[in-house]
Amino acid sequence: MAADLELVLPSEATVAAQFRRAISAWLHTVCGRREPCETCDDVVYAVSEAVTNCVDHAYPDRERGPITVRATVDGDPARDRGSAADVASAPVIVRTGGGRRPAGVTVSVSDEGRWRPPPAEPGDRGRGLRMIRAYVDSVEIVRGDSGTTLILWCKLECPE
Repeated sequence: MAADLELVLPSEATVAAQFRRAISAWLHTVCGRREPCETCDDVVYAVSEAVTNCVDHAYPDRERGPITVRATVDGDPARDRGSAADVASAPVIVRTGGGRRPAGVTVSVSDEGRWRPPPAEPGDRGRGLRMIRAYVDSVEIVRGDSGTTLILWCKLECPE
């Protein structure tokens, strides 16, 4: 099973490519595939868009801060948010074709900036969260005084 991934980089336009490479390499170890599959590509695209949102929006009124991406292998987040007994019995591994494969991955993308409401006239902007939601199975946004975190979950349906 792949180890968890954690990568912290400064909020700069050039870091999106570094995050894409890191999450892609990590997903390949999780799935055990040499070539990327559509599911892995979807997760990479969602993370890239979330990182780009951090770069573009998280630090408008102060110096740039960090962006943190954490990725773990896990089960279904709807079950994981249940009782302690539900969490203990959540399906972390599913069997497919006699092999063992993770049920899903959770990737969080965090910044230390402030959430700001979308502008009344977004122009050609404002589709980032819709795009992210289209790529993964679940998106949770956690806003607080210490930053914003997007928690993305995707069921892994990589072909054998």
